[in-house]
Amino acid sequence: MKLFTLIVWLLLIFATSGCALIGLEEEEEETETAETGSIDDLQGTWALSCTDKLTARIVISGTNYTGTATSYLEDTCVNPIVTGTTSLNNLSPGTKTTLVDGSNGYFLTGAYTSITYTPLSEDAVTSFNYLSFCGINSWTINTSSEVSNKTCGDVVNPKLGSTTTGKYRISGNKLVSEGSDQQVTVYTKQ
Repeated sequence: MKLFTLIVWLLLIFATSGCALIGLEEEEEETETAETGSIDDLQGTWALSCTDKLTARIVISGTNYTGTATSYLEDTCVNPIVTGTTSLNNLSPGTKTTLVDGSNGYFLTGAYTSITYTPLSEDAVTSFNYLSFCGINSWTINTSSEVSNKTCGDVVNPKLGSTTTGKYRISGNKLVSEGSDQQVTVYTKQ
């Protein structure tokens, strides 16, 4: 049960950071940055392959963002435990900034429209219900529950409509994302 709880915390970190996960891949050469970011550069689907028992996918369409992270029991990412999905709207690239790695990028702001968790195994359902995770004791397998503005363990999820700000840069087919927790993740364009 402790391993499962640790995996859930990794997922919670993603859900509350707005845009970032754990992990860093080798980057391609970056180009000079403009004074403000462009929403057009962010459009499409970006993915993080199996890293630290986690996979992730970001879809940006217009000014809408949907980020999904799935946690697994093992390093090969075969047996999924839980999925967390964060949706934002009013996505807006901002002014030039410096990422924690010293590279140039931009601020990115959006407003929360949904934060859900979906248990994907019977063990996850049992643990979530036993813990009354997020104050919910009616978890069922493959059924999403809205967890915005709920306390999930030691994490208080944001309220719907509240805003989040992260940082990003585009380098070739890579989206380098830095959340408010300064975790940097590199996604690949699909």
